[in-house]
This record gives sequence, structure tokens and C-alpha cells, in this order.
Amino acid sequence: MTDVAHVLSLLAVAHLLSVMTPGANLALVMSTAMRSRPKGFIVAASFWPAGAFWAAMGLAGMGEVMRNAPAIELALRVACGCYLLFLGQRLLRNAWKGRGLPVAAPLDMSNGKLFVTGFLTNLLNARVIAYYA
Repeated sequence: MTDVAHVLSLLAVAHLLSVMTPGANLALVMSTAMRSRPKGFIVAASFWPAGAFWAAMGLAGMGEVMRNAPAIELALRVACGCYLLFLGQRLLRNAWKGRGLPVAAPLDMSNGKLFVTGFLTNLLNARVIAYYA
């Protein structure tokens, strides 16, 4: 196996494992799609622009920038952590009120807000950032 084929096969395996592992993106899409299939498609469609953004950043050398500029890495970690805290706070608040898990986007949201919710979920997903960086 050539070096290029070896690297591509390793990337393919890493990608498949990343996609198969449940996370925030899967939970958001599944819980939204279970209540409204078209709205689930909107949320799922919002993931590719964020993935394209992180892929472009990875190709542009974001990993090297983060290694050489710890302030940028720290800011990114804080932003992602704050978003995770926000999601956790929503989960706890609704659990205490007995409303169940608020993972799905509300069905009364506009299509644009659904798209933005999915986009931000993928954009601030630490696993996605680690994959592309």
C-alpha cells in the first residue's frame, strides 16, 4: 500500500468512526426528525456549511495556528465550553420542570432559525473541530 493510500484509508476509518459515534448533531437531527421529517432535513442540511468551514480552516493550517497562538485556541475552547454549558443548563432546567429533554429544536421555529441552530451546533461541536484541526 502506498503512503497516500495508507493515509487516505486511515482518514476514511477515522471519518466513519466519527460519523457513527452519537453526539450532539445526531441527537439534534433525530429528535427533530422524529417530530417533523422536513424540519429534521433542514437541521441536517445545516451541518455541511459548518463542516465545510472547519475543513477549509484545516486546509488553511488552523492546527498550526492554534499550536502557535494559544490565545486563539483558548478562545475557541471557551466558546465551545460555554455552548456546552448552555446546552447542559437547558437539559437540567427542563428535567427539573418535568418537560423532558429539550434536545430537539422547537417545531414552531422558522426554517431559518432551525438552520442556524443546526449550524451553530455543528460549528461549536468540539469533536468536529478536533476532527478537522
